[in-house]
Amino acid sequence: MSTITDIKAGIEARIEIAVSTYAKLSYQTDISNNKFKGNSKGYAVLPSSALEVDGLLGSYNMDHEFSISLTNSYNQGAKSQIGDELKTSRIAELQDDILAIYSDLSVNKGAIDASILVINSLNISEPDFIDEEKVIIINFTVNVKYKTNT
Repeated sequence: MSTITDIKAGIEARIEIAVSTYAKLSYQTDISNNKFKGNSKGYAVLPSSALEVDGLLGSYNMDHEFSISLTNSYNQGAKSQIGDELKTSRIAELQDDILAIYSDLSVNKGAIDASILVINSLNISEPDFIDEEKVIIINFTVNVKYKTNT
C-alpha cells in the first residue's frame, strides 16, 4: 500500500490542472537550490506531520498535513528596480493561485485518491524571498484526512 505516495502524486497532478503554468521544482526540500531561469513558476509538495484520529471499526483515519510551495519571479529588468509594485503584485498572484489550488483539491479529492475523506485547514505562510534570483516563495499547508483499512 502506498497511500502517501499516491496522495502526493495526486496533489501534484491536481496542481498542474488548477494552475497549468507551474512546473514541478527539481529541488523540493531546499527550494533555493533550484535555478530559476526561464519559467520561475514552480511548485513543490511534501508530506509533513500526521496524526491518527478516530475512525470506524476495521479502519483508522489519519490527519496528514501536506506542505506545498509555490514560486514566481519578480524580476523584469529595470522595472523591478523601481519600487516594489511588481513584487507585491506577484505575491497577490501567488495567493490567488493558492486559493485556486485549494479549491480544486477540495472539490476533486476523490480524483486524488479514493481513501481521502476531506481536504481542509488551509494555512498560508508569509512570503519568503530569494533575493539573488528575485524569486518569491509562498508556502501553504492543507490537511488531508484519509482512511486506511486495518
